[in-house]
Amino acid sequence: MLHEVGAVKKAGLRTLFRAHSLLMHCPLARNALFCVSIPGIAVYALTLPLWEKLAELEEKELLGYWGEEYKRFMEKRGPFSAQVKQNRSLKSQKERKPLNSPGLSIWGKMKRDYTLYLFAAIGSFLIVYIALPLIVIFAKQSTDWGMLIKTLRDAYVIEALKNSLLTATATALIALFFGVPLGYVLARKEFPGKSLVQAIVDVPIVIPHSVVGIMLLVTFSSAILDNYTGIIAAMLFVSASFSINAARDGFLAVDEKLENVARTLGASRLKAFFSISLPMAFPSIASGAIMTWARAISEVGAILIVAYYPKTAQVLVMEYFNNYGLRASRPISVILIAISLTIFVLLRWLVGRTSHASR
Repeated sequence: MLHEVGAVKKAGLRTLFRAHSLLMHCPLARNALFCVSIPGIAVYALTLPLWEKLAELEEKELLGYWGEEYKRFMEKRGPFSAQVKQNRSLKSQKERKPLNSPGLSIWGKMKRDYTLYLFAAIGSFLIVYIALPLIVIFAKQSTDWGMLIKTLRDAYVIEALKNSLLTATATALIALFFGVPLGYVLARKEFPGKSLVQAIVDVPIVIPHSVVGIMLLVTFSSAILDNYTGIIAAMLFVSASFSINAARDGFLAVDEKLENVARTLGASRLKAFFSISLPMAFPSIASGAIMTWARAISEVGAILIVAYYPKTAQVLVMEYFNNYGLRASRPISVILIAISLTIFVLLRWLVGRTSHASR
């Protein structure tokens, strides 16, 4: 039917086609037509269904109707042509994406959605709420350099900072050593009581930290009282959940079929774990380790009860605040915030870089 279109009709449609192309690619002509001629608006609007209908026709019908000229025109239209070809390959009408033709841009502007802007405005409250105290404490301390320099020269403060960094790092390493195997089991194995195990893993998140200190002191008594073991024990209890959950999520993202293929080629399950699963889940595991370290170095409630000595920076801030006031405790807080944020951001950057490189 389409092959029998007369020469006159073809010429008329070709002219209409070129006019539509001019309207799409020449804003001046389009604006003049819209502003000066009301019939022109009607003609342009009436031609829109024609282009939508042409885009939905089968390839052989279009080739018979427009021939090589149609193909050249569609190739010039770039992204719109690619979108038409993609839609043509989809059988279901629901799967087809709406055409993003330049000629329809004026209608898209009339339907602009501001939902994302609204959500961004609402969510920005939390960003400001978190960032404002950080900015204020650094700004106030910048007006009191003398106290900051005095604090940096205090051997007692330096020793407390070392204790915090060393115990938090030891806690993160211990959590990784025990948490990664447990996360692998939770990701790969279904067993009775699995939901109970997962609930136990998440329990430390909901228990008040002072209660954690009492629990540990009742359980281990003098073995953890006022020593490094007690500090690490308190930190590990409140932070291990991050390592376990991150490892579990990382292994869940690794297709188990990859391990099965390795095993069919003669690799043991342990070798498949170290050669396939662990490298692929490493970004998630590393993120969990960073969160574990950050949570450990921020712990103070349980440490106050279990191990007041040797002094950590978190406990020293509380002591200086209670004994000497806000001005004396502020420099230690600023130093601890600066060290923690620097290490946290640096580790995040390294993990992100490693993740992108592995892709």
